Amino acid sequence: MAEYRLPPRQKMINLVYVILIAMLAINISADTLDTYSLLNRGLRQRAGSLGQYGDRLRDSLVSTVPHLTRAVHVIDSMTADLITDIESAKEETAKAADGKKYVSADELRSLEDLNAVPDVMLSAIRPRGAMLKAKVEAFRDTLLAEASDSITEALLLSCLSLEADKKLTSWEKGVFTSMPAIGGMVYMNTLRENVLIARAITYQHLLGTRTESGEEEQADARYVLINHDQKIVDADGTIEVPVVSITPHIESVLYGEFDNPVDVLAVGISPEEIDYEVSGARHFLRDGMLYVCPLSSSGTVRVGMHCERKGKTVDLGSRTFRVRQLPVPSPLVRFSDGTSYAGTVPVEKSRLLKMSGISAGISEPVKIVYEVTGFETVLVSKGGEKVLSAVSGSSELTAEQKRIIEGAENGDKLYFTGISAKSPNGATVYRLAPISAPVYE
Repeated sequence: MAEYRLPPRQKMINLVYVILIAMLAINISADTLDTYSLLNRGLRQRAGSLGQYGDRLRDSLVSTVPHLTRAVHVIDSMTADLITDIESAKEETAKAADGKKYVSADELRSLEDLNAVPDVMLSAIRPRGAMLKAKVEAFRDTLLAEASDSITEALLLSCLSLEADKKLTSWEKGVFTSMPAIGGMVYMNTLRENVLIARAITYQHLLGTRTESGEEEQADARYVLINHDQKIVDADGTIEVPVVSITPHIESVLYGEFDNPVDVLAVGISPEEIDYEVSGARHFLRDGMLYVCPLSSSGTVRVGMHCERKGKTVDLGSRTFRVRQLPVPSPLVRFSDGTSYAGTVPVEKSRLLKMSGISAGISEPVKIVYEVTGFETVLVSKGGEKVLSAVSGSSELTAEQKRIIEGAENGDKLYFTGISAKSPNGATVYRLAPISAPVYE
């Protein structure tokens, strides 16, 4: 069958359609770019006003509540650092987009450039997007530590939440992969605005403390900070009790799958009289010490406290803690004389013969000994001709493993591999790195 070919006239008509579609796409793109530019101008104008408003709140806070000066200094310092990073990313993006035409980020010329934003923010050498996300999250956690009610926490999270829309990608890749240069400027200016808004919300919250009568506290009053709330010291030097403060015994965070000791400072009430409401963790009280074990190795845990006084429920405040994962434990060869060996360095056979088993643990941020539930001993002869192995179902050496060690010769290598250990609460089983033990006599 003969091959059909379009006549020249039909080819011309098709080409005109392609050109018309391309022109329509260009018009839509131009409208979008104009909208971006309009948004960008509004964001730049608001930034200055928000900065001045936050400065005024800061000055008022420092003058009326002097003991919060250090916290204010930390927040202001982190705000300035974040804004500097945002401005620097904007300038780098503008330089990448405009090239020789570059003037400044606020005078971006190549609005439609699609390479500048991902090249700057997703660079493999200096991934500005990932670094910016880490700084924003640190800033958010600092502000959340000053929030004492759920409304303020929700406002701060809405301003500074950087969650990925897609489960299989990171926030920075989801945001910056296909963004035109002007879109990057709008996003960065929006983020700067949100940082300034979050700062102002925090300062407003700290300034908003009032007495029970609803009247504002006087600037010359004396204050005590308890559970993130200010209480006035009366003229006779007393404060209304009970009051309670809780602090992690180890650090300012809790560790997942571990019974974290939490110090309870109670005035006018014993720790046993306090009713604790803990979300995201199990808890128990022992000898006046509160122990909190987060159910997950990430997220937050909120501890609320109240008691009964004169037939009424009295709110004693709350505290929200960030949760971190404990580091993976390190395995060690344990000897009968109480010493240990981490491996790699050649070890005398006479010393190995004093081996009693394998242990595992961490020393920072807290000292924990993990339960070893099994390991394998493997002997590889110097020339590689002989390989022997035996398995133990506990942390102790079996008779067969002892015979393998006794048969080791100069230049042989012993490996203690397949080491498994349980987390402190037994919920997680770790597979630990092997221990290599070159033998000499």
